[in-house]
Amino acid sequence: MSPSGTQQSAGATQFVWLAATLALALVALAVAGAARASAVRETRLPLDDRLLAAALLAGFHEPEQDGRGGYRWATGDARAWIAHPWAGVATAFVLGAGPGVPGGPTELTLAFGATPPVTIALAPEPRRYRLLVPPGASRLGSLLVGLRSATATLPPDIRALGVRVEELAARSLGGAVIWPAPGLLLIQGAMLALVGLMAWRVGAPAPGAAVAMLAVACLLALPPLFAPLVAPLYLWRLAAGVVLLAAATLVGMPWLERAWGAGARAIWVAMLLACGLRLTGALYPPFAAYDLGLNLGRLAATVGGTLVATNESFEFGGGLTVYPSGPYVVLMPGLLAGLTPKLAVQGGIALLDGLATLGVAALGRALGVRGPALLFACLAYAAAPISLTTLYYGHTAQAFGQALMAPLAAVLLLGLGNGGRWWPWLLAWALLSAALLSHIGVSILAGAWLGLAWLALTVRRTLDGPTWWRLTVALGAG
Repeated sequence: MSPSGTQQSAGATQFVWLAATLALALVALAVAGAARASAVRETRLPLDDRLLAAALLAGFHEPEQDGRGGYRWATGDARAWIAHPWAGVATAFVLGAGPGVPGGPTELTLAFGATPPVTIALAPEPRRYRLLVPPGASRLGSLLVGLRSATATLPPDIRALGVRVEELAARSLGGAVIWPAPGLLLIQGAMLALVGLMAWRVGAPAPGAAVAMLAVACLLALPPLFAPLVAPLYLWRLAAGVVLLAAATLVGMPWLERAWGAGARAIWVAMLLACGLRLTGALYPPFAAYDLGLNLGRLAATVGGTLVATNESFEFGGGLTVYPSGPYVVLMPGLLAGLTPKLAVQGGIALLDGLATLGVAALGRALGVRGPALLFACLAYAAAPISLTTLYYGHTAQAFGQALMAPLAAVLLLGLGNGGRWWPWLLAWALLSAALLSHIGVSILAGAWLGLAWLALTVRRTLDGPTWWRLTVALGAG
């Protein structure tokens, strides 16, 4: 058989493996989802859970507690997202309304998805309302419920109070088997197909690609089973992350192979694992980093034109510290892409921190490291707990600056070893400038190690005159 015929045969075999694996994984996901949905036929929103409420509720006041239990006051225009299978089974929406305030609303308008709204009369006493959800109201396993009503105030409380909501739930009627929403299976299938495509692009054999797809399928089965309230939203976010990684693989992988040759594919796989690990946590809807509020405030200030912020910092004894806006300027395009500020900050910095695996590989190659040692270094960085801890606490600016340190060291080594080439020095200047505009602590550390390196090279006279001047100008300009 000719070489072209052999390649075609291998390609056909790979396609058959991937198609069969995808079909098997989708059947398994459908069965697992049906088993869970049929066993637990009611979905109830926890009104007192602030982290879940931040992802699933809008237009509600903070949770409160009295003798009747927990509740939230709705404003005049509130929304709730209820995740429920909805596939081919009649579903009832359940609203538990508590006692209203004097002069409060007497009617409530409910809108289910894109279907025409309905208006119900509100009783003055507590009551549980059950309404049949119109067919086609849900999308991709999630129902958007709008609650609109008049409002009243109860002095000295100046808040606009609508309906007192004590329960929000959806229940499947009857005893038929409930299958997952087709849209969710489509999202899961698309992610598995992209994983198979990436495995093929990095040169994995057909059985290896199939194992990767089945492993990812097992992970994709977990949100509907253990986090059903946020599963649709979470899978949507993960799908967006997989699309970005697949696009980066198709575009960046050929360039890396040309630049680094043998071993580039293994390094790329380590980078994909690092990004996947970080995005899996950062994109989980209830997750909110410890310093998220601080970072969102700085992002909003940057959008408003404030390019330098000051704040009292415990790292410097409570003194006034300057915080540049570099990281937030880099993250701002995510807002133009339709991301929420929270997603732009947490998802963007998680992606950047994962991509820094390539910087570790570049530094290793500049030091002459190759083969298993280089791959081990990249995998060690990908799974390093300290990086995950940084993301957990929301040290966005620190993570941004630290991700630039390994690439900076790599290009400086390239400049020192490449004679008269100008591009390593220009790139070093750009990386150093970006690092200095990220965080004051990163700036101090970068200045310290670069200054010590420059001083050692100057005292020992290990560089020729032109190279020393290029290094000095690059560091001084940065």
